[in-house]
Amino acid sequence: MRAFDGQPSPAMDQPIELDYQAYYCEENVWRALHHPMLQAHPTFAVFISNPARMCPVWGMRAGESETHPVLWDYHVVLLEEHPSGPFIWDSDTRFGVPCGARDYLEKSFRFGLKPEFAPYFRVVDRDTMRAHFSTDRGHMKGPNGWQAPPPSWPLPGAPKAGNLARFIDMTEAWFGDVYTLEDFARRLLAKNPR
Repeated sequence: MRAFDGQPSPAMDQPIELDYQAYYCEENVWRALHHPMLQAHPTFAVFISNPARMCPVWGMRAGESETHPVLWDYHVVLLEEHPSGPFIWDSDTRFGVPCGARDYLEKSFRFGLKPEFAPYFRVVDRDTMRAHFSTDRGHMKGPNGWQAPPPSWPLPGAPKAGNLARFIDMTEAWFGDVYTLEDFARRLLAKNPR
């Protein structure tokens, strides 16, 4: 569990603890979507990737500093659409959890990158994610075993075959809507310019 020391959601008096395992962001978000304290407002899983699977994200705890991006093949965060504005819950950021969506986007991504590095965002609502996402963790196994220790909790969506690859494929019609960085920013900030 990770107790977040960032700003709590405005609906909460105190930070909440969410299950966390480094390098398993999709499972962290899947479990957070089940957390009782995140049920009051619309929440979404947001898959971040691109066709080249080279998506730079700044301010990651896995990086050297806030100014050095981590080049992820994909990343997953939780979007909370709170009445006071949208919040991003990202267990791996250095920018506080939750973080106002505008701050998160401005600090974590860069506009005008070469096309192969430009991020895309697949936004999947809570109920769809909980009903249809599954993983077998096969993407984390290499010839010499686990690339990072797996979580101790059961597989999300088991016993179904894993479908993570379909969620991060931004060229395939699948659950949710896919946005460019510019369109995702407009979608979030149209509801509240926070």
